[in-house]
Amino acid sequence: MTSSYVFIGRQPILDENGTTVAYELLYRDGKTTGFPGIDGSEATSRILYNLLMTSGIEEIVGDRPAFINFTKKILLSGLPAMDPKRIVIEILEDTVVDAALIETITDLAQKGFRIALDDFSFDASFTPLLGLASVIKVDWRAQAQAEIPRLLSGLHGFRGRFLAEKIETREEYHAARDQGFSLFQGYFFTRPETVRGRDIPTSSWSLLSILSAIQRPEMDVDELTELIGRDPALCHKLLLMVNAAGNGLKHAVSSIRQAIVLLGEQEIRRWFSFLLLYHVREEKTPELLLTASVRARFLEALAVSCGKAEIGPALHLTGLLSILDALLGKPMEECLGRLPLDPAIPEAILRQRGPLRPWLDLVLAHERADVEAVEAAAVVLGITSVDVIEAYLTAISWSMDCVPFASMGNNALIL
Repeated sequence: MTSSYVFIGRQPILDENGTTVAYELLYRDGKTTGFPGIDGSEATSRILYNLLMTSGIEEIVGDRPAFINFTKKILLSGLPAMDPKRIVIEILEDTVVDAALIETITDLAQKGFRIALDDFSFDASFTPLLGLASVIKVDWRAQAQAEIPRLLSGLHGFRGRFLAEKIETREEYHAARDQGFSLFQGYFFTRPETVRGRDIPTSSWSLLSILSAIQRPEMDVDELTELIGRDPALCHKLLLMVNAAGNGLKHAVSSIRQAIVLLGEQEIRRWFSFLLLYHVREEKTPELLLTASVRARFLEALAVSCGKAEIGPALHLTGLLSILDALLGKPMEECLGRLPLDPAIPEAILRQRGPLRPWLDLVLAHERADVEAVEAAAVVLGITSVDVIEAYLTAISWSMDCVPFASMGNNALIL
């Protein structure tokens, strides 16, 4: 590991319809690192300002708004130039509210910034901020379940929206929605919602067989041509895509084999992976496929960055399939059991062991913002902090470009 690790991540915020309407940006330094002689607020501001000024917030969240935690010190010292439509300012629960802070928040709200009160548990000192806030966030796990309805009823005059955070299961999501929450944060959407009595269509298994075929170390063009040739709709999409991409081609592509050869192994693997998963996802939240794409590209980029590109295809497929139970609404064992996979892939996903599992553990820890677990996994794999940061940003940028519904358009958060 290098001497410092700066965690940069994001977590989706979804509405009642499962639409991703915003992301919370996560940023902190690792437990064994820091900025000598600099307090937490200044360290955070350096990370945050670097993200906003250099990386470009659009590369991380697309056209969605970003929820960002701000300490009181940062707020009172003044924010950098930012588009208020892109930022939701989160006020931390341990913030001391005084006249200076109220004046600052009032000014920011008048400039168009939306305000969120984080980890809210009613404190009289926060009363002046309630009229300025657009979102109240409640930690589902920190509050006693019996107290949450009481908390919300005490805020019946609040005109904004309630956000339940740390929602990790479908049951918690339904319970929170029934209690009046309309925004949700957590990885509940990656959990399978089993549909009893419904078998997975044969066409889906056929498509997943193609997914397996394209991830083999030496892709068999003849086999892939035959598999794709069984699905006219898939042939049509492939030919349309390669013709649209091939602006410099003298002749339009007219065969499946020609299309595969022209695209090349790497591009055909990536493009078909997401096309096939998109085909089987049915009416699931688009964030599922976006999460799958980030996991897959993140893992692949990590392998390449540390000189292990040969396991990149297997890691890519592991990331994609790690969310297949949620996509298909079936237990993971059933989803993977009928696919001709490298044994290391189901070993990593189902039994949480084997040579690919530490890589997947790192990516899952990164999603949870568990910096200590990320650092521990990186040490085991011999990956530096720079590798992790660059691989994650690469995965986010690539997925936002490649997944067709990554851009929200008119579905961004409206408060």
